[in-house]
Amino acid sequence: KCHNIAYEMNRLKDLVKTVPKEDDKKDADKYETLIEKLVLGQQQQAKEQTQEFSKLVQVLATPKSESSQLEISLKRQALNQLPKFGGNPKDWPNFKKTFDETTEEGSFSNLENLNRLKQSLYGGALKNVQQLMLESENVPEILSRLNENFGRPDIVYLELLNDIQKIRKHSKNVNIEITSGHQNIESDRSHTSSASKEKVLVGLFASLVVRKHSTTL
Repeated sequence: KCHNIAYEMNRLKDLVKTVPKEDDKKDADKYETLIEKLVLGQQQQAKEQTQEFSKLVQVLATPKSESSQLEISLKRQALNQLPKFGGNPKDWPNFKKTFDETTEEGSFSNLENLNRLKQSLYGGALKNVQQLMLESENVPEILSRLNENFGRPDIVYLELLNDIQKIRKHSKNVNIEITSGHQNIESDRSHTSSASKEKVLVGLFASLVVRKHSTTL
């Protein structure tokens, strides 16, 4: 476009030179000056239009980028909080599932997960892994130790069975409570592999035998 403007300017200058000599030289100079101003005005206008176009492109691009970053930030903030866990085996399956799913979806680092665990663990669970919570690299070991002490299927099963055994025979809500306890056990079984189920049954059998002897004594 600038090339075309320069060509037009030269053409107009040549046209001015063809003006009859009897015309006053000052008039010719005026024509030439006027033409130069017109050409310069067109160049300036083209420059301003280019700048405005660049600004428009930036305006269109920036909100989308900022909006995307804002959405990611809000999403991670919503996923950041974990349910409280104090060492109750019945709460472990839900806690572990929530931890795994939010870690994957929020792309949390070990350092971020360590802070999340510090905010959610308390009681026996916190005491059990407190020494490991000094370094973010220990997060996998923290989860492994919690699972070993509070998340083994046999521990969860025993805790649920204890709930059922604590129900009073003459309770008005006995049917509802037994049904609820049975559903919890069935729910936990669905997340247990066949090999784990065998270990669970062995552990339950040993525990029930010990309990039986202790009550008879």
